[in-house]
Amino acid sequence: MVRFKKRYCVVELVAENCVYFGRDGLQKAVVEAVKRLHGDFGVSATTPGFHVKYFNIKTRIAFVSVGRGPHQLVASALPLITQIGGQPASVRIIHLAASMRHGFLFVKDTMRRS
Repeated sequence: MVRFKKRYCVVELVAENCVYFGRDGLQKAVVEAVKRLHGDFGVSATTPGFHVKYFNIKTRIAFVSVGRGPHQLVASALPLITQIGGQPASVRIIHLAASMRHGFLFVKDTMRRS
């Protein structure tokens, strides 16, 4: 059996007003952006292994998990998100990590520096 390798996009949600989006809203927005940009091929390539693993309401940081390879399709579609759950918002990619641990270490170091 072969291991399924993943990549984790560490993203920051930038919203105009403080609104709770949730994991489901972010996940639907990412799938819609991938479909707009890459069509059915992009959606079918990114679906296995695609999840929003972590979402913090206070810091507005989320971890989007996707398989290695199709992570480039998701990474190219993330900046094109303009709405999440019907509310105007944008997504900023902070870091692309090979594990959640390294993503959390990057966020921790970034927060400590600022």
